[in-house]
Amino acid sequence: MITGVDTVLLTAGRAGPAIGRFLEQWGRVWPDMRISAGDPAQTPFVTWQDARSDIPETCGEVLVAKDERMLSDWDDHGYEIPGSAVGPFALLYQPCQAPRFEALVQHDPYARGLPFDPYPVIVVATDLSLITIVTPDGDSEFSQSVINGVIAALVQQEGQPAP
Repeated sequence: MITGVDTVLLTAGRAGPAIGRFLEQWGRVWPDMRISAGDPAQTPFVTWQDARSDIPETCGEVLVAKDERMLSDWDDHGYEIPGSAVGPFALLYQPCQAPRFEALVQHDPYARGLPFDPYPVIVVATDLSLITIVTPDGDSEFSQSVINGVIAALVQQEGQPAP
C-alpha cells in the first residue's frame, strides 16, 4: 500500500555516504530501527547495526522502520500508521543522468532579502544525485525532521559533526 509523500532533493556527488550519516544519527533516536538496503522484495529488514555496511554508495533504496511492530503496521497501513505521529520512511537515490535540465527557483538563492518572484533556471552540472525521501506526509513535525536530517547529512562533511 503506497500512501507516502515524496520530497526530491538534488545534491552534488554520491548520496550513499550522506544517507549513512543520516541513518547513524537517526539510529540514536530509534535504537531498534530496522533497515532494508536493497531490493525490498529480496532484502530482509535487519537492525541498523547489521545494515551499516550495506548502504550502497551511488544508488540505493533504503526502507526504514522504527521497530518490528512498525514493519508489521507498514504492511497493513502503508506509510501512515493510524494513531501514530511517526511512520516508516524510504530513501531512494541514484545518479542524475541529465547533464542539464530546467527548474523553477522558488526562493532567492542569493539570499538578498529583497522582494522575489520565482524564475526558471537551467541547471548544468555533472556528478549530481537525486534523492527521493518518502514520508507519511509532507508537513508534520516527524516528516520535516526526516527531511531536515537528510539535508543536514548532505551538507555535513565526512568526519565533521552534524550542523
